[in-house]
Amino acid sequence: MFDKYNYMLADTITSCVVAVNQTYVDTLKKQGRFDLDAQKEAFKRVYEQVLEILKGDAYDYLNEVYSDLNGYITSLIEQQVREYKIEKPILEDTEAVG
Repeated sequence: MFDKYNYMLADTITSCVVAVNQTYVDTLKKQGRFDLDAQKEAFKRVYEQVLEILKGDAYDYLNEVYSDLNGYITSLIEQQVREYKIEKPILEDTEAVG
C-alpha cells in the first residue's frame, strides 16, 4: 500500500506543478509579472490541488506514514518545480525543432 500511495503522491505533485505552470506561471512570465507574490500564489495553487486530489484514504494513510506530511509535500513540490525548470527549456528547444 505504501508504494501505491507514494507513487500517487509523486504523480499528483508532478501533474499539479505542470498544470499550474501551463495555466498560471507561463502566462505571468510572458507578461513580465511573475514576481515573488505570484510565486507564492503558484505554490499555493499547486499545494491546494495536491491536497484536493489526495483527500480521503490516500491523505490519511500518508499522514500516518510521514510525521510531517505537509512539510514532505512542500519539499516534493519544490523539488518538482526545480526539475520542471531544468526540463522545460529542453522541451521547448525540441518543440521548436520538431
